[in-house]
Amino acid sequence: MKNLDAFKLKKIAIVAMTIDHIAWLLPLNNMALPYFMHVFGRVTAPIMWFMVAEGCYYTKDWKRYFGRMLVFALISHFAYCFYEGYPYHMLYTSVMWPLALSVLLIKLIETDIIPGWGKLLPIILLIICSICADWGVLALTMPAVLYFCRHSFKIQAVAIAISGIVAAIMTDTFLPYRILQLFVCLSIPLLANYNKQRGKGDKWFFYLYYPLHLTVLGVINRIFTVLFL
Repeated sequence: MKNLDAFKLKKIAIVAMTIDHIAWLLPLNNMALPYFMHVFGRVTAPIMWFMVAEGCYYTKDWKRYFGRMLVFALISHFAYCFYEGYPYHMLYTSVMWPLALSVLLIKLIETDIIPGWGKLLPIILLIICSICADWGVLALTMPAVLYFCRHSFKIQAVAIAISGIVAAIMTDTFLPYRILQLFVCLSIPLLANYNKQRGKGDKWFFYLYYPLHLTVLGVINRIFTVLFL
């Protein structure tokens, strides 16, 4: 029996995400603990992609849905830069930005108003706009892939597995952290237990949690830097 609704999956995602973000702040003299935390954290992105696809499918007003995601992408940008210690410009931003753009991508592909050839330039522009973000083009395209493959979870699972391989190839770091991306596959058993129910809970919690937890971790990081370095 499938017993994971959307709210439960999102809770798993934010726990994994928080653990992953904490791991980036840990000292590197003991690689085993942070690495294990990052392994668990790999389930976050596929669940987020999956939930955006579901959101696009079930929403009654995709424009409001996109607007809501765009607002929180902008808010999250400053929280993300604060957490990472980046300057507050758009040369690098959070995963919320391409996730918001993925809603436009899905609706662009779906629409019959624009002919097929006319969609090419807007799609290229969306890809360019997503390059600057965490998870980049994958966070833009994977919600669309999962959305248009809703008829077959097997295809969705294969797509998630392939995304891990692509991420491993694209990641600009040393080998163990390239291998780390392959653990996105850990999300597949969780998503396989999705019962297509919304679940009980406040949807605003997840939108607010992302920028708030980054801000809190950024403050903690700066306190520890002042005290111990």
